[in-house]
Amino acid sequence: RLRFWCFGVIPPPMQSATVTSDFLRDQILARSNPAAATPTDLYAVPAGGNAHILGVMLCNVSGGAEAARVSISPAGALTATQDFLYFDLPVAANDTFLCEIDTTLGARDTVRVQSASGNLVFTLFGIIA
Repeated sequence: RLRFWCFGVIPPPMQSATVTSDFLRDQILARSNPAAATPTDLYAVPAGGNAHILGVMLCNVSGGAEAARVSISPAGALTATQDFLYFDLPVAANDTFLCEIDTTLGARDTVRVQSASGNLVFTLFGIIA
């Protein structure tokens, strides 16, 4: 089961007033600013565990546009085409993209991220079950 509620781009001056989702009050599972064009494991569920993923936030910390990739691969497998939630998602300069993802991951399932120019900060919110 995978559900999305996307808020799209949130203008920086309105971030605190606009973002009121419950998942922002839950645990930060991982945060990363990966190098340019480098697929990076953002979070892997521990062996024998589960995690309920609530959302991901992408923050462009540069003055130029960026492209983001986000995928979830089962049991730590290599990323396959069908694993992508976002593929080259445009994120405007100095903007933030917020998407609620309501899904439970099993043991060793892996969330991977990639930034075209290395100027995106990815933050994953959820609950370790």
